[in-house]
Amino acid sequence: MRNLDAVNWPFMRPSKVALWGPILPILAGTFGWVLASESSSVSMVANPLAILSCAVLLTACLCILVPILFKWDWRAEYFGVSFFYIGSISLMFLIPVFCLIFYGSLQQWVRLLIFFIYIAFHLKWCNRFIVYYRNIYLERELFSLLYAEEDDAVYYMMFIFLIN
Repeated sequence: MRNLDAVNWPFMRPSKVALWGPILPILAGTFGWVLASESSSVSMVANPLAILSCAVLLTACLCILVPILFKWDWRAEYFGVSFFYIGSISLMFLIPVFCLIFYGSLQQWVRLLIFFIYIAFHLKWCNRFIVYYRNIYLERELFSLLYAEEDDAVYYMMFIFLIN
């Protein structure tokens, strides 16, 4: 297996992504917690959105420790785990939208409209990536341009972007 820390750009090295990846859920959890706590008149213990935000924040903080405690390095089998953190980008506006829906003073039909628009955009965003990557994996020539397969891993061919 290749040393992925040696072939990737410094900020995208697997050993580094596992450390900076949780920053996004930490920010989402922190801002969601403040927003949920301040937009509701109930205490934090009775506020499910504040509890959810705190859970995201605490989980992300613990996730920073995992690669340090287990001494993760460049090995590819650990690389995918760090992208669980980055996947939270698509859910970044969940708490603000829910605060607007549950604690806002908008009319019921406006809140429902906002909710369904959010769901539609989220599903469209996810479907876009599914279709995109399905097309890459099904078209063998395109797949061989973007990825290199070995017995124990599949590597993303970053030099394609450097040539263009």
